[in-house]
Amino acid sequence: MLIDFGAFTRGNTPRGGNATVTPPSRAAPKPAPKAVKHSYGSAGGFAALAGSSSESESDDDEDKEEATIGSEAEDQEEAASSDGEDTKNDFAGKSAREIVGDAAFDKLEMRVQNICNELMSNHIEQEAKECMQEVVESIDEKQRAGVIPELVFTLLGTALDTSDTKTTERLLCNNLIAASVQDSLLSKEQLVNGLLFTADMLDDLLIDMPKAADYFAHSVKLLLDKELLEDEDLEKVTGAMTPKVADKFRAAL
Repeated sequence: MLIDFGAFTRGNTPRGGNATVTPPSRAAPKPAPKAVKHSYGSAGGFAALAGSSSESESDDDEDKEEATIGSEAEDQEEAASSDGEDTKNDFAGKSAREIVGDAAFDKLEMRVQNICNELMSNHIEQEAKECMQEVVESIDEKQRAGVIPELVFTLLGTALDTSDTKTTERLLCNNLIAASVQDSLLSKEQLVNGLLFTADMLDDLLIDMPKAADYFAHSVKLLLDKELLEDEDLEKVTGAMTPKVADKFRAAL
């Protein structure tokens, strides 16, 4: 069965408002340069150039120089912090489709579905990893935090939409997600947000995928076993589900 995952991702926030995808932020600003203490001796520095400064005057100049450099560094840190806050708000509350556009996200979504389907067909894990890397690198770095979680949902959803006999194939997709985190292709925050998105959509997915909660539990368990998730992450994911779905999820975990 081919599921239109785009139908689940067109809104600004996940259904029910339980799972909150952390607003994306741009790459962290470069830290402001640290204040550098210059050495002023009797035979060098500004005093030597001036030729008439006393030792006490040199000390005063040094203090003033350090104060000026420190002040400039603080100003740069404040400016960088302000820029960081501005970039954090650029995509706050926006879906992946709103960030990159419908056409662009449709292409990304299709590429991820094809990677998962091809992996389940040929079992070539290295090739799948390389293809996932190409997908991630094709996304503007400043947009990844808001786009990748929904692609994690697409990857998981494609794996969930399989029969009972596809245990090995689902495991391959789960391993692909785990490897992407281990190789720093995906951040843990992006992974958790993708799981939250999926957890919030499980109630709808169960309509067409009766075993979705069970298979999703297997995915989460693998990530826990590989120590890519912590207990507090599991609590967040479970909390994003409706009580009925959460019970099914826990029973299969």
